[in-house]
Order: sequence, then structure tokens, then C-alpha cells
Amino acid sequence: MHKSVPLRRKGIDLQFATSQALFSSASIDVGSNRLLRAIEANANRTFDSALDVGCGYGVLGITLAHLGLAQTVELIDRDALAIEFSMENTRANRIDRVTARGALDLSDAGNDDYDIVVSNLPGKSPLPVLRQIVYRSVDHLQPDGQFWGVVVNPLRAQIEAILDGLQTEVISTESGPRHTVFGLRIDETTSADQGAADDLAPYYRDEIQFVSANERFELRTVHGVGEFDGLAYSTQLLLEHLAGHRNRRFDRGVVINPGQGYLPIALMANGIVEQLELAGRDLLALRISLANLKSNFGTGASASISHRVEWLRPNPDESNERLLAVVTLRPDEPQKALDLSALGAIDSLGGGSVLAIAGESTPVTRLQRQIELRTDIRVLGRDRHRGYSVISLEKQS
Repeated sequence: MHKSVPLRRKGIDLQFATSQALFSSASIDVGSNRLLRAIEANANRTFDSALDVGCGYGVLGITLAHLGLAQTVELIDRDALAIEFSMENTRANRIDRVTARGALDLSDAGNDDYDIVVSNLPGKSPLPVLRQIVYRSVDHLQPDGQFWGVVVNPLRAQIEAILDGLQTEVISTESGPRHTVFGLRIDETTSADQGAADDLAPYYRDEIQFVSANERFELRTVHGVGEFDGLAYSTQLLLEHLAGHRNRRFDRGVVINPGQGYLPIALMANGIVEQLELAGRDLLALRISLANLKSNFGTGASASISHRVEWLRPNPDESNERLLAVVTLRPDEPQKALDLSALGAIDSLGGGSVLAIAGESTPVTRLQRQIELRTDIRVLGRDRHRGYSVISLEKQS
């Protein structure tokens, strides 16, 4: 936990635990505060069901439940760390009837409909992503349902263009120095099902080629995930380092923080693993990596995704498997969190398994110091290049 930030509503102080790896960790975002005040003043009803899209650490949805404006609340976010903090904050503030799950947007909502959908719309998302969030939010509202959103002012004209033509009643539009809040009410004639058939399509950024094992692969890259125009130094270094493991055979591979999918493709192309698990906090990275694997290997790609914070999860039924776990460090992770993740991953490994970690040299060096204190780990090697490092470790039997 980074810190706890307060929010006072109806004479009661709510406390929200947060992490420096999440948006607005120092204090409650100004836009979220403005949105909550607007809903309190203008919604003019209570709601049976509410959805918070891009919930972060849960401020909007938890506060709606606390105020009694929503009887049940669902929180969704693409970041597994946000989901964990949301549920912790739900428990800490003794708020019932709140659930949270990982999702990109309402494309994962199935047939569920809500009485109110709220969102602090992401300021760095491209226009097609914002359009998908708004249209699918409206399309998942019950008749007489409401959609409330807040955007930074540079996006106001884009949001107004998205809303143009929707058969909705504007409840409120309020602009401040930095943010604009808008509230809409729909009726039974409102339809905005203009979302892409391919849920990832609004996120697409480019198409690039990638060569591994003397084969050329095509990748689609997405906004909001690194390496959209080519490999980072850490990935290049990791691929070169893993070449030394081509003669090893592993029962299974896990790629933590797979990015756009270069590493999973390389592992399969070189025959190092035949079964892959893609794991990490960012659901968008997991889904684009899996999509790129499937598009290049078809039914030959035996791969799954696991949306989670921890690198590895203990599995007593597979304690004897030889696992290759490959980690690309996230630059936003504090060192203490990295230490806990690495040590927890080592505890989960069976004998003969290998853990390879790549990232900026400083956190890798600090991890190595912690790991070398253990007697059940052998350092296989370390490479460095331009401020980046990769280290590989073997779990002793």
C-alpha cells in the first residue's frame, strides 16, 4: 500500500488505500470529486444497479453505495491491482453489495444491464476507445437509466462529438477549470450499439513484423501497451539471453507482463515451450498477446491468460513440473512489491525450474541481492546492455 487517502461524504470519512502504481494515488482525483457532486445534485433518484467503468481503487462505485444512491455496485478495470485495491477498500469501509472484476470495458458485460453507469474516462485513450466506452455504456442501460462521465477539458469536444446523435436527454453538463462532467438519461428508443465486432479493434495502433527462429511473424499492436513500434532493449536482451535455454525442455512456460506478445511468440517459435500461460496485471496486454499468438500459430498455440497481480501461483498438483517463468519488470512497480513478487515466485517453483527477470538494471540488481540470500536458488547468468539487465535463476531440487 502506498498511502490512504480520505473522502468525506454525508458526515462520514471514507478511507481509500491506494498504490503509487495506480492513477491519482496522492489524493482523490478532482474529476472524480466533481462527478460525485454532480450525481448527488442532479440524479434525482436511487438506482438498483450501478457499474463503475475503469474503477481504479474504487472511489466512484464505493461512494455511490455509501451514499445509498446505488443498491448494488459492480466495479471493472483492466488493471488487476486496481481490482485488488477496490475490494480491499470495499471491506475496509464496510460497504456491502459491491463486487469487482477485471474487464476492458462493457464489451465484457454480457447481457447485464444497469440503472446507472459512471466513468472517469481515461484521458490518454484514443477516440475509438472513448467511443466504445460511451456507446456500450449507453447500450447496457435499462430504460430511464443514466450515464455519468467526467473528462479532462481537452477531450470535451471529442466527447460531445461522440454524444451527438444519441437519443438521450442531457441531465447536466458542468465545466470546471480542468474537467467537464456530463450526465445523460436514456429511454427505450435509445440505441448506441456501434461498438466494434472485434473488442480489441478500438485499441489497435499498428501492424509490425517480428523475426524469430528465422521466421517472420506479423503482430498487431495496441495503444496503451509498450513496444507498439518495436522491441524494447529489455526484451531484446531477454530474447538473446533465453537463446541459451534452447536445449532445455520445460513442461510449461509462463510469461509475466507479456506486452504486445513478442516474448510468447519467440518462446513458441524456438520450441522452448509448447504450453504457455500469459499472466499479469494488464488485461489489454494479455488479450493482445494471446490474439497475436493465435493469429501466428493458429490452433497450434496452446496458451491461456491469467489476470492477476502475483507473478506465479502455487499449484501443489504441479509441484514437480519444470517451469520456465519469464518476467519483464513494470517500471511503475515499487521495489518492495518486486521483491515480494520475486520471492513468492521462487517459492512456487519446482526443482529444475528457471526464472528469468528483465528490466532496468537498478531494480534487477536489488532483486539479485535479495535472491542470493536464499540457498535454494542458483544464478545461471546475467547480461547487461544500455542500462538494462536480465538475470536467470534455477530452483534447486
